[in-house]
Formats: sequence, C-alpha cells, structure tokens
Amino acid sequence: MENKTLLNSTLITSYALFVSISYLWGFWGHFDINILNYISVSDIIKSAIWPMIIALAMYFMQVAMNNYNGPRTDLSVKYSDMSKHEKFDYILRHSYIVIMACLVIGGVIYNAITGNKMVRYAAIGWVLATIVFFTTWRNQVVMAYIPFKNKGLFYSMLCFLPVFFLSRGVNDGDKIVAGENTFLVESNSLCSSKENDKYRYIDVMADKAFALSLKDNSICIFKFENIKLVREKRSNAVS
Repeated sequence: MENKTLLNSTLITSYALFVSISYLWGFWGHFDINILNYISVSDIIKSAIWPMIIALAMYFMQVAMNNYNGPRTDLSVKYSDMSKHEKFDYILRHSYIVIMACLVIGGVIYNAITGNKMVRYAAIGWVLATIVFFTTWRNQVVMAYIPFKNKGLFYSMLCFLPVFFLSRGVNDGDKIVAGENTFLVESNSLCSSKENDKYRYIDVMADKAFALSLKDNSICIFKFENIKLVREKRSNAVS
C-alpha cells in the first residue's frame, strides 16, 4: 500500500510557489500592480527560495524539539496530583498558547480597524489560517499525510507560513510607501522629462525596474540595465 506523505516534489514545489506568490501579492498590492504579468514562473521560483529555506529551518527546529524535549506531562493526570515540575511545565505551555493567541487576536483586530487595504487583507488571512488550522488539525485523515512525530506543530507551520509571508510582503510594501530606508532613482529620464520629478525605487523583477512617482503615485516601469540610486530623505515620504 502506498504511504501517504506530504514529502513529494510536486506538493513541495506547489506549496513554495503559493508562499512566494503570497509575499509578492502582499508587497505589490500596495501599488495596484499584478506583478505576475511582468515575471515568469522561473522568477517566482527564485523568489520562493527564501520561503523554502525558512520552512526547512522551521522543520529542523521541530526535529530538534522532538529530540531534546523530555517526556511531556500526562494531561490525563489531574492538576492537583501533578508534581511541582509537572505543574510548572503545564502552566508554561498553556500560558504560552494563551499569550500567543491574545497577541494574534489583538493584532488582527487592531490592523483590521486601523490598517490600509493590504493590512486588512493580511488580517483576514490570519483569521482564515486560524480557522483552517483549528477546524482540521485533529482530522486523522489530514494528519496521516504528515510523517513527523509532532504533527500539530508541523501542520501549524503549513497553515500559517503563507499568511506570515503575506504579512511580511505587506509590511515591506508599507515601508516603501512610507519612504522608510528607501532610495530615489537619480536619473529620471527613463520615467519623466521634468527634472524636478522624483521617483522612488521599489524593486527589480526579472529585467524590469519599478519606481514610484512622489508627485502622483504613478508607477514607472522601465528596462533594468544600470541605474544609480541615492538615499532618500524622509521629507520625501508619500502621504
């Protein structure tokens, strides 16, 4: 009988692409650009390298936790019958879960109320990922595909990694819009004939460079060859 497992090249590649696209959408959504129209699948694969590295790092952390963690507290034992060490372990683990849940819920509510469009999308993503995780993580059919000891931990990584990268993309895009640690394209002849027009460098994808006009927030897309960038002063931040 064929073993059920998530560890096959098709699923791993598809998942890495999904995580990478989540980041790209979160970043480029600020500029109303469908970046997939300007890049190839190979470019997406290149941008998926970091998500794959981080996923592997998280997996090895999980393996290390399995190897170094001692026997866990028997949860069937009443709290009053536990030793001091078992009580401490019980309180520590459950306090961590409660604190993390409160932080996530508080952050999601705050961002949903005060954030811009992309921040709200990221907040919705956290809600959906949380719902998916808590409604499926006890499903034995789903868990049978995870060939690791700590199935719940690994499955939580699978559920939350895409929305984590979505949020990271949203955050990086916010920094560009706000003019935080950004650069200006020194020569603007590729984007405008007016000398006083300033364009903020966004990123380079494939053979194209993208810049944001500080005058009207339009996007300049030009062939990337050699461009010179200068550090932008905070006074140039786009409102």
